[in-house]
Amino acid sequence: MPHLKIKKFITYLKKEGIVNLSDDKYTYLYSTNDGLQMQVETLLKPLYSKKVGDSKYHDNKNYILASLDNVVGFNFIPNGTRLTPLSISGLFKLNTYKSYANDRFTNPDITLWLEYLDRLFPDKDEQEVVAQYLAHMFQQPEQRPSYHLLLTSDSGTGKGFLFSDILTPLLSHQVSQVSSYSEVTAKHSACFDSTLLLMLDDPKSKSADTMTRIKSKLSEEYISIERKFQQAAMHKVYTRVILASNELRPLRLEDNERRWYAPAYIEHKVDRGETQQFILKLSEWLSDGGLGAVYEWLMAYSLEGFNHKHINQTATLKAMIVNSTPVVVDELKEFIELNTVFTWSAVTNSVDAPNDLLKKYITDFGYKQTRTTIQGKKQRLWHPVSYSTAQVKEEFTPTELF
Repeated sequence: MPHLKIKKFITYLKKEGIVNLSDDKYTYLYSTNDGLQMQVETLLKPLYSKKVGDSKYHDNKNYILASLDNVVGFNFIPNGTRLTPLSISGLFKLNTYKSYANDRFTNPDITLWLEYLDRLFPDKDEQEVVAQYLAHMFQQPEQRPSYHLLLTSDSGTGKGFLFSDILTPLLSHQVSQVSSYSEVTAKHSACFDSTLLLMLDDPKSKSADTMTRIKSKLSEEYISIERKFQQAAMHKVYTRVILASNELRPLRLEDNERRWYAPAYIEHKVDRGETQQFILKLSEWLSDGGLGAVYEWLMAYSLEGFNHKHINQTATLKAMIVNSTPVVVDELKEFIELNTVFTWSAVTNSVDAPNDLLKKYITDFGYKQTRTTIQGKKQRLWHPVSYSTAQVKEEFTPTELF
């Protein structure tokens, strides 16, 4: 029967978050508190000598190891249990999610934080949405919103500071930051792997279909992730996204866009120098207990009326959508309003655009091409996909044939 010191030692190891971690070759000791992985002898023997002190280490070693939890893999489940049991009894996956430990002095005067929000989001309705969005990330991290924040501004207004100096430490560094869309769509991208927030730092969109390529990663709860040396697999993701840009329209957006919440373009209250002086004061306050105060403010902020699956378009987003529409699309809309059914030659004579692009836009408008006979002559006609052959013939103007 192990003596009391051994049992106390095992209790100590568990309190320190020490578990057995096994891969396909070896078993290690792993500290769940700080991610330290070491060989059994390297870690256990010195601790045994210090805490127990007798010479029976080798006699008690197997009993001690058998008393620890056996971890054979990892998962990331915000607000989930520390260990997830597997179908094989006694084996677990370790939850790597960490919540912020507010164990430092908290400065209760949040005046600077509230002023910072006023500077970034002077419109009170928009500020309320952003504040709830951020608070939801801390209060209910397991619920991934289907929309994200699109922040546009002058350079140096402090939107990057929000990510780097406030949200990153409060999210226990479970974040990712990239400066290009290719890093989001890359084969082994880790942007959405075990993260709570992704910062798209002023990426440049060089293609009209950028939004199309990334849209599923923004709204879906499960994403295919291919970790290096592993097969691609579907993983539940929790990552919110902030797209921060100095451009008025960072992306081309469609009329029905609902994946972004875009507050008004952020401007300096006075000028860049004055903003930097304010950010310096804010930084000093954060270091003097302010960070903990922001965390407590976010955790207590009311989420009444907040819907993480739906958001209305702002005036800023609508302006971005208008500025996203190519001239050819506007011309094509005007043509279709006057010609519900038409030939290819008719539209190419009216709208100047490359054939492949024109076909794409016509198809996007819900049109298809049908071969039919009009006044004894076979003709290919473009028409709404819902139209019957009779409707096509009825609405087509035959003068185009002659």
